[in-house]
Amino acid sequence: GKIIDRNGRVLASNIYTYKLLAYPNSINDLGKTLHLIKQQLPELNSLRLEKKLNNKKKVEVLLKKNITAPDAKRINALGIPGLSFKKNLKRFYPHTNLTSHIVGHVNDNILGVYGAEKTFNNILSKGKDIHLSVDLRLQYAVREELLKGFIKYQVKSATAIIADLYSSEIISLVSLPDFNPNKSIDPKNDSYRNTATLNLYEMGSTFKIFTLAAALEFSDIK
Repeated sequence: GKIIDRNGRVLASNIYTYKLLAYPNSINDLGKTLHLIKQQLPELNSLRLEKKLNNKKKVEVLLKKNITAPDAKRINALGIPGLSFKKNLKRFYPHTNLTSHIVGHVNDNILGVYGAEKTFNNILSKGKDIHLSVDLRLQYAVREELLKGFIKYQVKSATAIIADLYSSEIISLVSLPDFNPNKSIDPKNDSYRNTATLNLYEMGSTFKIFTLAAALEFSDIK
């Protein structure tokens, strides 16, 4: 299911990507095949690509994953022998870093492992949508302002939360540094830590209200 903000803007949805597979025993002209693939996918390592295509012991080898539908269609139209595509469902986060710590992400099996994706995994896995209290417009404004201070003062982390005091709804939650959930995730990176929910803070002067409340309750003051 989709993850949607309070105004109906999509924060997480599904797209189809494609894996490019090769069958070495079905490739007759290795040189021509290498040339055509490199023309379409120049980012691939030539030596590694040649090694994969020349490995006759393998029935099937993976050349590249997460290829978009237009690119897959273009490559497939070349009719290169020994190549095929396999459709793959992928979770897509259109706002990248902006909502990373709120929405979270899924693993390779499309199971939520962080953020709202993990909290509501059972609902989302059934294809049902969920609506969060977050306002994407405020989220953007808060992150922009927080990022200015983050850069200016060269701090290790920065956090900002906007909540509705009447309903307790979280309208915006930003934790910097953040990450792009559309890319590979490294849990060891500092950007993966949500300082708004995981860090502990001294209550400081805000704790005085409890002392005052206790004093009033156990005193004779009416």
